[in-house]
Amino acid sequence: MIVDIVQTKTNFNMEWKANIKGKEIAVGVAPFIKGKFQVQIDYEKGRKIDLYYNPLDTTWGTKMTDRLSFKIFEDNELIGKIVGATKKTGFLKAYAYYDVTFEGKQYYAYEVGFGSKGLYLCIYRDEQLIAIIDKALKVVNFKDTYKAFIKNDSDFDIVILFTIYYDATSYGDVMEIAVLSVKEKRVNTIQKELISKFDQSFIDTIKAEEMISE
Repeated sequence: MIVDIVQTKTNFNMEWKANIKGKEIAVGVAPFIKGKFQVQIDYEKGRKIDLYYNPLDTTWGTKMTDRLSFKIFEDNELIGKIVGATKKTGFLKAYAYYDVTFEGKQYYAYEVGFGSKGLYLCIYRDEQLIAIIDKALKVVNFKDTYKAFIKNDSDFDIVILFTIYYDATSYGDVMEIAVLSVKEKRVNTIQKELISKFDQSFIDTIKAEEMISE
């Protein structure tokens, strides 16, 4: 499955849309709320998920990781969370990643950049690669675009949700609006262990499967 995810609105009220071959299958909306952040995602199949962040809310724990995590809700029930983490690889060496729980399953997401050749998010369920998200380096009017290569339909919801989370926290451009603004950000990953999380053959296989199904 190949899904295109585009930020369609910026400034105070942000919006993202996901589509497959031009058919809209999910919409995420983040109205401006002072002191907290919330994204409401409506999926075509009727599911509604909220991504919520408020560091002053200690309802789910007082530890720093609890306060800084983004909570995932469905029908007001906590079904997961996303939090940034760091893995040490040696003396004064480490790399950042994302620790994600969703519906009782454990996911890990890694940002891998190859300069002008591409920027990717590699998502694993436990030790299995389930999706790679290709972020377009060129951004026009603060509206970022992504192409998600997803192995199984069952992982569609979490991949869409994580992509919106990543864009909102890394490239959300809150209160930014521009006409004919163009920018490009390149990331160069140097940690070998982190680079190994990316697998080009994963993308090639899904592209081939899409061509066969057409």
